[in-house]
Amino acid sequence: MSQTTLTIGTELCCENNNVAYKVIQILGQGSFCITYKVKAFTMIRRAFGEERYDFPQSKAVKEFFMKEQNGRTESGSVTGISSGSLSYNFAQKFRSEAGNLAKMKHPNIVRVIDFIEANNTYYYVMDYVDGENLNEYIRHNKLTENEVVCIIREVADALMYMHEEQEMLHLDLKPGNIMRRSSDGHIFLIDIGLGNYLSGIDVCDFSIGLGNNSYRPVEQTVGKASSLFSPTLDIYALAATMYKLLTGETPPTSSDLINDDDYIKDSLLNRYHVSKRIARVIIKAMSPKVRDRQQSVREFVNGLY
Repeated sequence: MSQTTLTIGTELCCENNNVAYKVIQILGQGSFCITYKVKAFTMIRRAFGEERYDFPQSKAVKEFFMKEQNGRTESGSVTGISSGSLSYNFAQKFRSEAGNLAKMKHPNIVRVIDFIEANNTYYYVMDYVDGENLNEYIRHNKLTENEVVCIIREVADALMYMHEEQEMLHLDLKPGNIMRRSSDGHIFLIDIGLGNYLSGIDVCDFSIGLGNNSYRPVEQTVGKASSLFSPTLDIYALAATMYKLLTGETPPTSSDLINDDDYIKDSLLNRYHVSKRIARVIIKAMSPKVRDRQQSVREFVNGLY
């Protein structure tokens, strides 16, 4: 079986500056991207030669690589990104989003600091968060309701910034894309490379390769929404994430909820004894009908208090 990731020790160089990044760990692979932990370094010219300087803090690098579409040669070059192909079109979205993400300045959104074109694909460089994603964290930590509300508030603050100030959606919000820093518990939203603007987006674009996910409303998973996205997609995902943090149970798929619209209510109130106030917010946000959900993240947050 051929390797899909870059090998440990691979160096990625940025043409427009003197900084390079050495792959030291493979952090994960999703439908569209592979994420690596890297060490940044530069060569400093001295009077009698060059000296290598290693930056003290690790970084994370995200590589565009569609799991179902791309391959990799022994040299590390990515195959299957030919002009006009599905993968090529998504690669261009990834490229443009890197610039958009670099403009976002929010304490709960991981910072994007650099961009690289190499190996017939694209990369962007982020601050590395030393911690765990929320899926990993709750495996060995049972959260209280108040702790969950505090975490969700930090995530919601980032989403409000994206929606209201940047006019962008996340489109892949879930516990695995939320990092908790070990040193202080600070929450960071990650993996928003294929998020996009609120207008002019075809819902079918973002159901490719994603499957019928427990954190996506039915109109996103089957492509039956209108041609324009709305904040209600991220609101549904935010509520589903909150459900997972409160119960430890992966939410049912949105198509299953159409057939059993009392499942979330019964689970939260009767099995896990979540307070009525919090349960009411989640039930509303996970409604199969778009018009029945909160229409803004701000409305969602206001219901929690």
